[in-house]
Formats: sequence, structure tokens, C-alpha cells
Amino acid sequence: MSVRSVAHRVAVCIVAVVAALPCHLLAQANVPGMRGEWGLKSGSQMAPGTYLAVIYDWYNPDEVIDRDGNSLDHIGLNQHAFGLFPAWVSSKRLWGNTQWGAYAAIPVTNASINVADADLSTGWGFSDIYVQPVYLGWTLPMADITTGMGVTMPTGRFTEGAHDNTGLGMWSVAFDAGTTVYGGEQKEWNGSALATFQLQSSIKDSDKRAGNVLSVEGGLGHAVLKGAGNVGVAYYAQWKVSNDRNFPILRLPRLNARGEYYALGPEITSPIAIKPLPVILTARYFFEMGNRVATQGDQLLVFLTVAKPSSHGR
Repeated sequence: MSVRSVAHRVAVCIVAVVAALPCHLLAQANVPGMRGEWGLKSGSQMAPGTYLAVIYDWYNPDEVIDRDGNSLDHIGLNQHAFGLFPAWVSSKRLWGNTQWGAYAAIPVTNASINVADADLSTGWGFSDIYVQPVYLGWTLPMADITTGMGVTMPTGRFTEGAHDNTGLGMWSVAFDAGTTVYGGEQKEWNGSALATFQLQSSIKDSDKRAGNVLSVEGGLGHAVLKGAGNVGVAYYAQWKVSNDRNFPILRLPRLNARGEYYALGPEITSPIAIKPLPVILTARYFFEMGNRVATQGDQLLVFLTVAKPSSHGR
């Protein structure tokens, strides 16, 4: 398999690791996962092979937005997180054109907060681990399709009411489905969307429960470097689709509503090494805008992926 194929499909998809990182500071109840983990080609599965990625995420919200779009007090949170991501996609097909894979994510973070709280850092520690044992993909002449199911386990440090938690104290199950559509004679244009529906358990040792969440992420890109790289504009949107339960912040009328997040920003993917193994760098920067009942700020994501393509893969 060529480096072009690996860079084309894998580097921009491997960012699923950050699904395990604690979600950014919220004005509503926090949930596992992180907005913006999927960008260009979000609906494409990784090519067959074995992968190891290191992810860095920085989130810097500077305001909280209420239900009417008004800015509340400015905040000063700098959230940093790292993730280690082993993944594998089989070179053998399950049935027809179906490709199967699996991955896990082990995150380390300095902030894991249930609701909005300014200038708070929890100290570094391991957070909640995400495992996706069902990761399926299909390749069509001018499109890719992917779907899967994953679970976030409450493995991070958590005590109800504590200010040094690095986990959220809840289980979460996520179901996703998406597609990447190509255009142009050489499939140089790509547009994608990945929808994820997420359900949460009650929080450990409490009667609190975060609402369910629907997210859509993807982007519009163009291949560069003879198909080995990709540049474009990525986006995400996220909505709470059911109410949080028993969180004190809900007593504030201006914040007693379901949260909404919207962001847009540039993304670039490029190989930085070819031999002995492909090494691929992806960087993505988001500007949040139009949020409701949520923090709002900027985000930087950087992914460094080492790939060992399958000699029998597509």
C-alpha cells in the first residue's frame, strides 16, 4: 500500500482518539468526548494496517454564552490534553466490501470539569478511557462510508464535588455513522459529515445525569502533494437533545437550557516521513461562534500518526 493511500485515508481519520479526552468546559453538564475530533474525511475509515497516534489538544474559552446569546463573565481556562491511540484495521473483509477495525484511546489531561468554573485546573492525570470495538468501513467508487460503536469507561480520578477530578465519573455509549463524498477527475475534492449520538449514565455516587448529545463533524477539503496531503475547512456542531438532571447550575434561568456549539476553522494534513514507516501530521484550528448555554473560545488540535500499512490491504 502506498504512502499516498495511508495519508489520504488514515491521518485525517485517526483523530478518533480524542473522543476519549474529557470534553471542554461546559455551561451545562459535561459529557465524555470532545468536539472537533473529526475533521476532513470524517466519513472515511482508516486503511488496513496498524497505527499509533499521539494527540495534543488545547482549548481556551474566554466567555460563557447564555440561552439568549449574551456573554456572561469572561473566564480564563487553558485546557490541555494528550492522548495515546493504538488502532488496527483488518486486511480481510467480513462480508462483501465491509472492512472491520478497532481502536482504544488513553488520555491524560489537566482539566475535567462537570460545569462551567473559571480559572480551574485539576492537575495532570489519566482520564476516562475510550474503546471502540466496532469500527466498520465501506469503499465506493466516489464515496466512503463508516459506522461504529464505542464506550467511554470512568477510569479517571473522580470524587463527587471534588476539584481535582481528571475523569467525569460516568459511562457513555456512542453510535456514529458518516460518509465522505469525492469530486473531480482525480477525486481531489472531498466533503464529509459524521453524525454521533451519545448516551450517558448517572454520575458515580450521585443522582446527577447529563443529557444525551448529537454531534455532526466534518469538512470540505482538497488533495495536495499528489494526493498525499489534504487542506480545507473543518467544522463541528453539537446539541444537547435531552435535559440534564439534578445539576445546581440549572437553577440559573439564563443557563437553564440545552447547550449548543458551532465552530469552523482550517485544517492541513501532510506526510513528514515516508521510510521506514509513514509519519503523518494533521493540524486543525477551530473558532467557536454562535454557541448557546456554553463556553466559547478557540481550539487547537495536533495529531502525529505513525502507520504500518497492511501489505494485503486496499
